[in-house]
Amino acid sequence: MSLAPKVLFIISAVFVILLAKGWQFDLQDGTIVKTGILDTHSQPKGAAIALDGKPAGLTPQKVTGLKPQRYLLTLTKDNYQPWQKNVVIHSELSTQVYDVILFADSPVIQRQNLAEFSRLAGSNSPQRIVVLAPSAADAGSSVVYVYSTQFELLFQSTVATSLTAATVQALWSPDLNSCILNFETPANGKPSISGSYFLSIKGTARIPSALLTVRGFAAEPETLRSPVWSPDNASIITIRNGQVVAVSLSDLSEQIIITESRGIQPLFTAPPSGFFQRSRLYYLKARTDNVASDLWYQELPDGSSGQISASHPFSEVSSVSVSPDFNNIFLTDQSTSTILMNISSQSPGERTATRPIKRPLSWSPDGERFLFISETDQISYYDQLKDTFLYPYTIADGEQLDFACWHPDSLHIFFQTTNTTGDQVRHQIKAIEFDGKNLVTVFDDREDFPGIESLNPTIPILTPNSRSLVMASIIERKTEPALMFLYSLRYD
Repeated sequence: MSLAPKVLFIISAVFVILLAKGWQFDLQDGTIVKTGILDTHSQPKGAAIALDGKPAGLTPQKVTGLKPQRYLLTLTKDNYQPWQKNVVIHSELSTQVYDVILFADSPVIQRQNLAEFSRLAGSNSPQRIVVLAPSAADAGSSVVYVYSTQFELLFQSTVATSLTAATVQALWSPDLNSCILNFETPANGKPSISGSYFLSIKGTARIPSALLTVRGFAAEPETLRSPVWSPDNASIITIRNGQVVAVSLSDLSEQIIITESRGIQPLFTAPPSGFFQRSRLYYLKARTDNVASDLWYQELPDGSSGQISASHPFSEVSSVSVSPDFNNIFLTDQSTSTILMNISSQSPGERTATRPIKRPLSWSPDGERFLFISETDQISYYDQLKDTFLYPYTIADGEQLDFACWHPDSLHIFFQTTNTTGDQVRHQIKAIEFDGKNLVTVFDDREDFPGIESLNPTIPILTPNSRSLVMASIIERKTEPALMFLYSLRYD
């Protein structure tokens, strides 16, 4: 064999080996580069992958041999809205795109039948749907139905309070098994609690307890408006006879937590987390001038206490939002300036500067981001891991934001808007990724409910699960009371 064929053979063999190990010859600049991998998944599966317009298989798929650079990744599937995002491929690394949701062009909508004249209770948890209906057997009573987000009936019973001229609030314990159900009626221009019941959807006692028949609650019914649940999820912490006590809602026994309650406002409890090995009660404690307060904690039932450091005292707390892992809170005072505080480290205290906001909403399920509406009507969130504020969506002219919430994956935000043009009202539910990409319309009442002019989804999204939304709508009638319907809206 002559020298030239040998050299050609060796070069070819080396080139084949390099290709097998992920190297690629770049014809543009004549260099050999190490390639990367794109690993793409989607919900649902089977979406067509295109990189800079070139087909690259179906999801789930690992696309190999990619030159390190930026690509436009596009996913398409029949009957679904397209998805696009720029991705960067790096040498010898796999770029993962796992959390893609493809939304259907037309969602599957299923109506859940309810008793006639049903009403929806306000709820502090999106995982519990509380529906009330007048009792057929007793005009002065109401039937209470509790559903899961899959419309599984979890509880049904009757309470001795009428729905007439009342609004109803369901206040759930952290484990979502216990609830205080408050009926409120106007009195002297202000809402007043006319009936209050304790119910447990997993307890042996299936009949709600009337709390206003208890002497302590009858004298101070307002203590039931914002209950502070104890860590056992069956007691509430309140102030009685100059002391902070935990009252069991099953047997009404009391346990003293703080002997002197002057200037104290209980806020919430937290289970053992972070540095703390015991449950804690967090509360505001007034300064000597009684104008401002500081945030304190008390280990339960009778442990040590301490103050949480902050840059300024609080004049009046209007909302407290606790992260799912009980490590951080967003606390808003009456001036609407909001502060993020760590509450579980050895030196708990302020995490970020105060910032005015319009409406606090909720933590993402993974506890990393807090969603709120900014004072400039932007859907916004604070990323506590990156210590930064982001603004994925700005409300357009003529658009009103009704509601916003996180998807269970913590990477998508659902929100409902109302658009009014002349005498026509249009409601839409939209979804957007947390980085502000891939805005889609999931539901449009004028397109998805054609010809039903009276349908008015005045009650926004209740809760998303991994594949559907639950929403409520009101159908107004000229001569009869309005009807309420619950809908399951499947978007995948």
